[in-house]
Amino acid sequence: MAGEEKDLWLKVKAKGIDIFYLPDVMVKHCIPERRTTSDYIVRFAKGVGMSERVRTLSISRLAYFKRLFLEMVKWAGSFVLWIKFLLKGEKEKGDVLLLFRKEVTKGLFSNS
Repeated sequence: MAGEEKDLWLKVKAKGIDIFYLPDVMVKHCIPERRTTSDYIVRFAKGVGMSERVRTLSISRLAYFKRLFLEMVKWAGSFVLWIKFLLKGEKEKGDVLLLFRKEVTKGLFSNS
């Protein structure tokens, strides 16, 4: 679905392995054009939500409900960013952000 990096990070953390934050490290990530379409963003975001559902429910129902609460917080932040993009004349960027958030939320409630 999605979220393999998060899963790996959580497993490393659970084993007590040191994790370091290196703010000066620069990572270049080449994104193929096919991964910039609305269809791709919808599929990816829904996969993120579904992965979070599976991950949190595998811990406990409480963990899942905490994740749903976090999703509400992320919605609030997404709306604030959407307004910022709107004021900067970049409404399309904000629209993509809200599309992503909507699909993550749908994935969180999806059984398949």
